[in-house]
Amino acid sequence: MPPKRFFDNYQLLRNLIHLSENGNSRVVFVYPEGNKKIQQQAKDANGMVTENLRNYVIPLSWEKLLSNVEESTNNKNLKKQINDFREKYYITTI
Repeated sequence: MPPKRFFDNYQLLRNLIHLSENGNSRVVFVYPEGNKKIQQQAKDANGMVTENLRNYVIPLSWEKLLSNVEESTNNKNLKKQINDFREKYYITTI
């Protein structure tokens, strides 16, 4: 990797270093849906790892994460916490 690309992507690479070949680790990049720059960087992270690790790099928006958790639970307390989190951080529903 050329030095410029390394330094331009240093923060991403610091996270990707935690991936292991045995499949026991994941790197999840959580970002706001509206931040297209971070969204693209998170998606580009797959190109920085070997092909066998690409399924372990997961770009995910806050909006999608919260919707997935909310849809998969019947726990009223958890749903309230998700709603409170959305309101506090102005996260819209997908």
